[in-house]
Amino acid sequence: MVSGSQRNLQLQRAAELHEQGKLAEAVSLYRSILENRHDDIRVLCLCARANREMGHVDAAGELMRTANRLAPDSVEVFSETGELAMATGDLHTADQVFRQLTGKYPAERRFWLGRARVDERLGNWQSSVAAYQRAMAGPEDADGRIKLWLARVLLQARNTNDAIEIYEKEISSHPDRCEASLGLGAALTATGRFDEAQKVYRSITDRHPAVTEAWRLMAMIRTFDSVDDPDIAAMLALLEGKAPDPDMRANLHFALGKALDDCRSFKSAFSHFQQANEARRSLIPAFDAKQHSAWIDRIIRACDSPGACNSADDNRPIFVIGMPRSGTTLVERLLSNHPDVQGLGEAYFFSAITQTRLHGYPESIAGLDEERLKTLAALYGEEACGLVAGQSVWTDKMPGNFLFVGLIRAVFPKAKFIHVTRDNVDNAWSIYQQDFKGEQTYATDFADIVSYFRDYRRLMDHWQSLYPDSISTIAYENLVDDPSTAMRKLLTDCGLGWNDACLSPVQNPQPVLTLSSWQARQPLTSKRIGWKEHYRDFIAPLVDGLGRNRG
Repeated sequence: MVSGSQRNLQLQRAAELHEQGKLAEAVSLYRSILENRHDDIRVLCLCARANREMGHVDAAGELMRTANRLAPDSVEVFSETGELAMATGDLHTADQVFRQLTGKYPAERRFWLGRARVDERLGNWQSSVAAYQRAMAGPEDADGRIKLWLARVLLQARNTNDAIEIYEKEISSHPDRCEASLGLGAALTATGRFDEAQKVYRSITDRHPAVTEAWRLMAMIRTFDSVDDPDIAAMLALLEGKAPDPDMRANLHFALGKALDDCRSFKSAFSHFQQANEARRSLIPAFDAKQHSAWIDRIIRACDSPGACNSADDNRPIFVIGMPRSGTTLVERLLSNHPDVQGLGEAYFFSAITQTRLHGYPESIAGLDEERLKTLAALYGEEACGLVAGQSVWTDKMPGNFLFVGLIRAVFPKAKFIHVTRDNVDNAWSIYQQDFKGEQTYATDFADIVSYFRDYRRLMDHWQSLYPDSISTIAYENLVDDPSTAMRKLLTDCGLGWNDACLSPVQNPQPVLTLSSWQARQPLTSKRIGWKEHYRDFIAPLVDGLGRNRG
């Protein structure tokens, strides 16, 4: 029998190990305590937390089920339930938990931190900024980490000046804090200040070469002219040194693939892209092609007619949709150069709302009445990248909104959808060359890309049959070959008059927060059309699965 004092000493030691990041040892001690006192709620939650932080979510879930059974009204149990839900991707539950906790305990900054992180995951940038600000006002942020998270979300909310100011102050105080420097580099890149961003990334690679994220980000915003470039040699040396972890390998291989593609060393470039995707795939959830196809089937069944109930909303938003890397960023930048259009960038609103208020999409949209649709329209205005009051025409270029066309059309009956297509194989190959960091889980495998692409085409064909007058299609190849003709048609389809600014993406001052941040600020060019031909010997699954035709 373990005495109370012995148990306290064990718990103190377990907490120390936990704080030091020695999670396996901490879990072992926590479990030893639970063997003698299985109903200790605090230890159950701590043990669950340590398991969660190790990625052992099944073990954490078992512990939390016990804790919930023993103390369903415990605040600590409820809080850890929210943290575990976030770790497993159950953002619906996490959102509910932290909204309730911040409502009931508004002075508890840790609960605001949880809410901020959920809102960030959902892409609710404005709400996340507000919650991070509530969480930051106290000693809990003694090391400045919440401030850096706030800066990250401010950047996503397109408050680039505020984000840059935070990063620069943090770097001034802590010059070796790589997280702040990486954030500053990203903010400078988003605003088109590429030379400054390169200097920031270079300061990291010079002092901390093992921070491989800096190598990858720097490669994305510069051009390599020779395979003898010293940066290529430095990255190869890092790969040949002490075996880096999968994330480091992924960063270096993506950077080398980009560099060697610039140098037209295509065989070597392909090898690095392949190794990059293998490394990234080992770190992210597997894409379930059958499950995704079944979900597309459900969307088609749930949205099988244009719909009788639409909102009375009078706004005329323009949603730019399609596959990633199809040219959606370019189209949005050209459109938002028009003086009557506000560009919002990528708003995650509809993806987020189907995980929270409309959890269970697509079946959850059945029975949406005019009042609920009006509420959704108002929420979009609050959350979608700082929508300016009174602006009735704006662009939202979240490519994945092709999944929600029926819902969007119900909320905004006057919405226009610009469907951007590109040569199927060029598009698919470009996806494979990018590091989506797990945001697009299908992107690391040829077979998964083909499956996802086919489902996208199938769903777009369905939407086109339902809303032929609301969807206009523009091919990337036509846009860069003859931009004047393509843009005149597009503006006419959107009910907008001609403006010469709609031919120059370079003139658009808005930040670009996508993987196309560098390309989107270059003059229009057809250089990348048919780029797949350089890799035809290596990408047979894409060619066989998607053929030669454009999307």
